[in-house]
Amino acid sequence: MIVLLRKYPKLIATKTFIAVTVLVYAMVYGSLFMNMKKSDLSAQPIQGNNQATMTYTKDFFAKGYPTLEDVLKKVKVSSGSYKEIYRFENKDSACVIFYAPAPKSVKKDSYQAKNKFYLCPKLESIEMYKKNGKYYYIGKRNLMCAFSKDRSDEKTLRSDLQESLKKKGTFPEFKSVYAWGCSAYPNMEKVSVAGKKCRKVIPLTMNDGSRLYFWLIDDISVKTKPASVAIRGMN
Repeated sequence: MIVLLRKYPKLIATKTFIAVTVLVYAMVYGSLFMNMKKSDLSAQPIQGNNQATMTYTKDFFAKGYPTLEDVLKKVKVSSGSYKEIYRFENKDSACVIFYAPAPKSVKKDSYQAKNKFYLCPKLESIEMYKKNGKYYYIGKRNLMCAFSKDRSDEKTLRSDLQESLKKKGTFPEFKSVYAWGCSAYPNMEKVSVAGKKCRKVIPLTMNDGSRLYFWLIDDISVKTKPASVAIRGMN
């Protein structure tokens, strides 16, 4: 683009060039959106006890930052209640995990007391990919932990795994991804997915004294089928 500006300043200023540029940009992002939709629709959603939302974007014009810290200076968590609990990096990805505990007290019979979204402890990740020694921000993933208590620990793990694998829709070049989630299962350090054990397990104490466990597993193949992959170590 810089070269074109220098050589063809009049061309750049024309409406035709601007229209073509906008069209190409729209086609690129449309393709990425469709890829992610195909990934989302490739399997039926697995319902666990957690609720996830995510925003992954592959911006070809994204700015690369020399360090992870530089990304964190530009990208902020959703609220001041989140505190950093873990940082992870592998050869082509990085993330920082933040935790917001459930409120310690709510007024009885208030709107908040009946709002499961408000009462849940929450996790939020700031996620990046790495290329040529630089860090590129790709989006966030949010998890409302123990939103429901109706599903099994294994079902919840499979659901979190499915949500983690949705990155492949935006980044088809990834051969493997890290997966993370939250579980009430007390022995997550013994659990393996497709033979991969947890890289990290962090206990999170709830207001009632019970515990949930943040977990992260690295090197999960993007071809993994969350509904049927072998999970070991969960009774």
